[in-house]
Amino acid sequence: MLDPVPMGDGAWICGLLAMAGLIAWPAFQSRSTMLTIQFGALTLLVLHYALIGVVTAAVMNALGATQIAVCLFLGTRPRLQWIGYALAVVMVAASIATWQGLVSALATAGMVLVAVGRVQTNVNLFRVIVLAGGPFWLAHDLLIASPVAAADALSLVIGLGALARQRLRPMPMAAKRLVSSP
Repeated sequence: MLDPVPMGDGAWICGLLAMAGLIAWPAFQSRSTMLTIQFGALTLLVLHYALIGVVTAAVMNALGATQIAVCLFLGTRPRLQWIGYALAVVMVAASIATWQGLVSALATAGMVLVAVGRVQTNVNLFRVIVLAGGPFWLAHDLLIASPVAAADALSLVIGLGALARQRLRPMPMAAKRLVSSP
C-alpha cells in the first residue's frame, strides 16, 4: 500500500456522499436510473480526488460524468454509440497526460471498462461490464487509502447480487413457449 493521501474535511465529505451513489446504483433495474445515480457519484468523486491530489482519478471521473451526460442525452440510439467509445479513448490519452504511476493505471483501466459498459443498451451487459471495472477502482482506492474503497466493495457485492437475481428470475411464459417449440 502506498502512503495514505492526506484528506481534509471537504475530501471526506465528497467521498462519503459519493459512496452512497456507488453503493446504490447496482440495485436499480433501469439503465437511465443507474446512469443518473452514477452521474451524481462521479461528480462528487471528481471533487474528492481533486482535493486529495489524485489527478488522474479526478480527470477519469470528470470524463466519466461527461460520458454519462452524453449517454443520457442520446438514450439508446445505436448509431451514436461511437461517441461513448470515443470518450473512452480520450480517457486513455488523459491518463497519459496526468500519469501518477500505478494509481493512474488502475483508475484508467477501471474507468475505460466502465465507459465501455455504459455505452451498452442491454441492461445486463451494461451491468456486467461496468462491474468489471470495479476491482480496478477498489485496488486504486485501497492504494490511496480512500474511504471510497468500502463503497467499491459494496457496489461489487450488490451488483453481483443483482446479476444473480436477474439470472434466477423465472422466464416469462411467452419466452418459455418460444424456447420449447419445435
